[in-house]
Amino acid sequence: MNRVTSVLRAVWLAAWNGPFYVGRLTPPVALGDALLKILETIWRAVVIALLGFLAIGIIAAAAIAVEGLRLGEPKMSELALTIQPYEAKLCDDAEFPLFIGVVNNSKRTVQRINLEIEARRPDRSTNLVSYSGGSLDDDAII
Repeated sequence: MNRVTSVLRAVWLAAWNGPFYVGRLTPPVALGDALLKILETIWRAVVIALLGFLAIGIIAAAAIAVEGLRLGEPKMSELALTIQPYEAKLCDDAEFPLFIGVVNNSKRTVQRINLEIEARRPDRSTNLVSYSGGSLDDDAII
């Protein structure tokens, strides 16, 4: 463990000091040494800024992961789906005798609903749905 710590410390010091490291300046100070000290300070400011951006990125990624990408559409538990057979007050057209209602109980906008509908007679495998190939894709905002 001590070897790993010493290697990590050496890597950190190499990154922190950078290519402009001059150490402590003692009088009399030459102009070249002073300029190198300024470059060393700028290098360290850049290292601190990069570490800050890295930390912000890690925190943002963790926050998005914890929230489960809740930035998009609502969870399915926040939507209410109603499916009922044909009733004149619910459906405008008796040719399509199935009412499907979606209620959004979330503050987020549902941007698209895609339903894959199948209808089969008992003990048969043929899909009887012919409307739009058995699927409905609606982009009405609710």
